[in-house]
Amino acid sequence: VLLFGPPGTGKTTFTRGIAGRLGWLFIEVSRSDLAVEGQEKLPLRLRSLFDLLLQLRQVVVLFDEFEELALRSDLAAPEEKGISYEMLRQLPRLRRASEILLICATNNIRMLNPALLRVGRFDYILPIGPMDAAAREALFRHFLGRMNPGELDFPALAEKAMQFTPADIEAVCAAVAQEAFETELEQGKDFRVGTSQVLRAIEAHRPTISAEDMQRY
Repeated sequence: VLLFGPPGTGKTTFTRGIAGRLGWLFIEVSRSDLAVEGQEKLPLRLRSLFDLLLQLRQVVVLFDEFEELALRSDLAAPEEKGISYEMLRQLPRLRRASEILLICATNNIRMLNPALLRVGRFDYILPIGPMDAAAREALFRHFLGRMNPGELDFPALAEKAMQFTPADIEAVCAAVAQEAFETELEQGKDFRVGTSQVLRAIEAHRPTISAEDMQRY
């Protein structure tokens, strides 16, 4: 599976959720995990990693920031071309394995080697965009429910937080929690979080995804 979309839209969280639902081991791999002395050794290191993965069963493997391992040839340095070609050779090995789910995630699908997007490489290529209103509301209920909530208009919060990512909503709720904590210390009495307080925090937070991002993706 290949997931693509703007940063912060929950691609890694989604993958962890799949592993949790399956009850399988979750392994995340990035370019830094392949670091070796000498860039020419990167393809060999990648091949060794696949050898190890193929010994496992019931595992979800995430290659995050996949463009760093599979860059288009016109954008890649010589050593980056080598690891991209090696990835092309190794992917079919995982396709033949049982009980291994490979998920690759990228913010920049246009930077990927086009050969990886041909039929037969990935079973699914899925865009991951901003959450809908129901998902935003569910996240507000989740994070604010951990606090000391008063009367909260969750549909209004979800409407105000259009184009907010899961990370944005978590940051907003963290700011609300901090303000509530400081208010309780200052007033010396119980403080309940209300809609107006959360709306102020939303207005003060700049969303990760801009209108320009959405048009580009």
